[in-house]
Amino acid sequence: MSVSIPQASDRREMYASVAIRGAGDEIFINKAYFGKKSYKSACWNIKIYENEIISGPVVFLRLAFTHKSGISLRQHAVGASTHMSYIITAERQLLLSAELASARTQAAFAKALERTGTAFGFSHVAFMNAPVPDDSMMTPLLIEGSVPVQFVREFDRQQLVRRCPMLLCTRDSVMPRSWHLLERDGAPDIDLPRELYMLLINYNCPMNVIIPINSSNGQRLLFWFMGNRNSLGQSELNELTMIMLQALDAYNGLKRNDGAMPNTLSARELEVVRWAAQGKTSVEIGQILSLSDHTVNAYMMNAIKKLDCVNRTQLVAKAIRLKLIS
Repeated sequence: MSVSIPQASDRREMYASVAIRGAGDEIFINKAYFGKKSYKSACWNIKIYENEIISGPVVFLRLAFTHKSGISLRQHAVGASTHMSYIITAERQLLLSAELASARTQAAFAKALERTGTAFGFSHVAFMNAPVPDDSMMTPLLIEGSVPVQFVREFDRQQLVRRCPMLLCTRDSVMPRSWHLLERDGAPDIDLPRELYMLLINYNCPMNVIIPINSSNGQRLLFWFMGNRNSLGQSELNELTMIMLQALDAYNGLKRNDGAMPNTLSARELEVVRWAAQGKTSVEIGQILSLSDHTVNAYMMNAIKKLDCVNRTQLVAKAIRLKLIS
């Protein structure tokens, strides 16, 4: 992968086409432009001194460029607005944990969580309550995430919460579980329902990781990562689990902060509550959001539970009072 990166340096512009390959500190400059001169990669010896995340997906690498003719450009900060999965592995945990820790809103937390999944090669992530025996649907369990709505809808239609052995295991164990549907060595040690197998394959998510975790109040939560990549090695699984501990701290911080209480509702739950405040019925909201009225009611009940209300009317009133909706 190559990206173009501009950065002012010594009042002159430094441009480079960068390819970052794999782990460690292998970084290759295909061509660099300093002032009006251009240099090919063969002309440079490059060493990474440090790297830090400034904001969002922008990763800054501090490099020393030494021209093989003996000319030294000293150290120049080079910013690469690139895919997070290409962050140097040695720094990945630090960078992602820092972004999660700095999240002050639910939206920022959700973005950092999604970016964490991307950094590990996953396409979707779900942060949710671990199911209990009475649960049959994923929708009311979801707290945040990027799982497609249609995936959740089909998951609930098949009532896979009660039939997914990996989810059921989270009731009794906080050990992370990973499986890969297309790799022999990564195959699940428990048979999956065919409907779940086909759903994951259809959404190009053969690789899955579920990380259960306990919140400060004893509530069992879990992070579910899914996508199409090779099986996680033990070191990567350990790294991801440690980052999720930071994610839990960030989430607990949002919950403790009264001002952040509005953000305890997911984006979809807020959307449903907004339409309810405008007098829409569940059927009408479902038509607007392309959801079944059954799913709308599930979001509504989840919001009622989160805000400690008893009915829809109280939910709308409290959401307005807390300035969740206007």
